[in-house]
Amino acid sequence: MRELTAALIVGGRSTRMGFDKAWIEIESEPLWRRQLATLRALDPAEIFLCGAGRDDLDTPDDARELLDAEPDRGPLGGLAAALASSSEPFIVVLAVDLPTMTTEFLGQLVDEAMAANAGVVPELDGFYQGLAAVYPRALADCAARLAADVDHSLQHFIREGIAAGLLRPRQVTEAERGLFENWNEPGDIAAS
Repeated sequence: MRELTAALIVGGRSTRMGFDKAWIEIESEPLWRRQLATLRALDPAEIFLCGAGRDDLDTPDDARELLDAEPDRGPLGGLAAALASSSEPFIVVLAVDLPTMTTEFLGQLVDEAMAANAGVVPELDGFYQGLAAVYPRALADCAARLAADVDHSLQHFIREGIAAGLLRPRQVTEAERGLFENWNEPGDIAAS
């Protein structure tokens, strides 16, 4: 077991998709369970399901459901709750709508973070990919402050973490680009 918390962000509204992304099936398995298995394979000490208070997910015994730290704050609300609740020094985060993300890639990020004693956030085309990243628990206060703020964007949070020296950006290679396929609309599923 690693000194690591795993957090699956499942609380999105799925307004562009028109139905709950967590329940999209891949090979007869709901996407949220598939993503949970991806995180579980990292052998974390604890697992959180971060959302806006879902009662439709059958939370497994090895996981704990967390309400967003602040309602209607997007993924930062769930991340803030995970950082505040974690008992481990690092948290690996995965969004439910990144179906091609792998345990291997996330494991590389975890190894890099632990070696540098700083979180690692992938960067692709000038944007931080903060929903497949590793954060230090030391960012808990920053996350709570920004989740309660008017500008509660994940990009803002990441920039503050980098400026504080607690996060390091990592460029996504061309070979890794496909791992960040994001399913937000029905056409995204059809295109896969």
